Amino acid sequence: MRLLGSGYEPHVDAVDGQLIYSILVDSSFVSLEFSFAIEQQDLDVLVQDPHRGAVLESIAFTVLQRSMILGNEPVTQEAFSRLVAQILHGAPADVVRLIATINDEHNTDIGFYVAAALARQKR
Repeated sequence: MRLLGSGYEPHVDAVDGQLIYSILVDSSFVSLEFSFAIEQQDLDVLVQDPHRGAVLESIAFTVLQRSMILGNEPVTQEAFSRLVAQILHGAPADVVRLIATINDEHNTDIGFYVAAALARQKR
């Protein structure tokens, strides 16, 4: 049962008593859907705080896209759970530092993608 999200945006489904966060990631001509278990407290934040949800979407997409490159480490459930904890439950200053780190490591602008995700939510 879909609990959050629609279309091609990240979504959360209830599957066999577990909450699953799924996101479609494109890299060149390849598209893959990644799915990870999350907890009820994570879903609560996603529902209540669209900004943190957009940060999770943007950082997860960036990290997962890099994992699609041959030879790069895959993103494990454990690694994804750490990202979720940092982004959805971390102190605001820690989230800002994480965004800066991801920007530097991936040569990107997470703020641009967060703004786009938030604008899409308002439609």
